[in-house]
Amino acid sequence: MQPVGHCPGGLDECGLNGYNLPQNRLEADDGSPLPAVGGAWPDRNLFAGGDDGARESGVKFVLVDRICELHTGRRIVAQKALSLAEEYLADHFPTFPVMPGVLMLEAMVQTSAWLVRDGLDFTPSLVVLKEARNVTFKSFVAPGQVLTIEADCKELTPEQSVFSARGHIDGREIVRGNRLILRHLNLADTNPALAGIDEKLRHEMRARFSVLWAAPAGGATASS
Repeated sequence: MQPVGHCPGGLDECGLNGYNLPQNRLEADDGSPLPAVGGAWPDRNLFAGGDDGARESGVKFVLVDRICELHTGRRIVAQKALSLAEEYLADHFPTFPVMPGVLMLEAMVQTSAWLVRDGLDFTPSLVVLKEARNVTFKSFVAPGQVLTIEADCKELTPEQSVFSARGHIDGREIVRGNRLILRHLNLADTNPALAGIDEKLRHEMRARFSVLWAAPAGGATASS
């Protein structure tokens, strides 16, 4: 079957850019955007009170429902169950609801970001998509289906990571990203006054990770 969409030169070349989607972004007091968080947005009330110099706006996309396997620093397998209740399906499309391709990509990014956080002991508060190459969309994800995402880490340093990833439904490949490059950041790297926000982000990501992943008994970090 021919791919539904193919982006040999990355998403921008095909007019697809997940970070142009209406989604959460963090803003400093002067209104300037802070980096988007690939790998699940903080909860809506994280910056409630306004005393931390940041606020949250937009829609939140959490595209990993559970982590099935985790081989620290090497490989992760996660799942996203698509529900008709997800609001964006009302527009994509009214008579043919399917998961947008940019969100399939974001699911692969979020899956990969959890491996980064685990492998670096949650040191970076932000894990963002820097570059996506050779992204291929082969079919659709419809409500009621479960997209399984497998991501293999090719490189992991404190500053960035490189992954190859694929998404499939019951073994049938739906999407593939042959080269995803993620950046690892802390807000305090550019503004030390934001160190407190970094710590809040780390705290929330640790809490969410504990929900998504329960390591097997005996201290192992990967399922057998």
